[in-house]
Amino acid sequence: MDIKANPGFKNSTAPGPRPLVLKFLDPPLGMTAQNPNKACLEALLLFSPQRVYIHLCGNDINIATIPKEIAENILDLVRYIKVNGVPDVMVGEILMRGGTFEKSPGMTKEIYKKMRNRVNTILRSKLGHCFIFVKMKFPDDFAADGVHVADSCRTN
Repeated sequence: MDIKANPGFKNSTAPGPRPLVLKFLDPPLGMTAQNPNKACLEALLLFSPQRVYIHLCGNDINIATIPKEIAENILDLVRYIKVNGVPDVMVGEILMRGGTFEKSPGMTKEIYKKMRNRVNTILRSKLGHCFIFVKMKFPDDFAADGVHVADSCRTN
């Protein structure tokens, strides 16, 4: 797990203000809502944040997935974080992507887009103002692979 923070992270258990932004990145391929990285979540909860933003990509989407199940897994993740003391959990939309779908034979950009849009619609209806439209341009804000967000966007 890669944890990026402002310089105050090393002293985050000390009294006083905590960093405003702490990024937990699950390497190297991210995690899915169906199988979240428990160590990453435990480290996040030890930080005792007041707000968590979950940035969604497409790791849950493959040719066999059901959008309603993906949305429920994400909502379960939100509930887990809230039950464990985080009062405010925001969820960003699942982003468009390019690249290939070699890990999901039969998947196409059109099928991915349809599933992505369906999951986002379900999440928007369930989360209301806690569901955030992510203002990113495809492919401009993405890495060369067309799948992952460019490092320049991750650090902003």
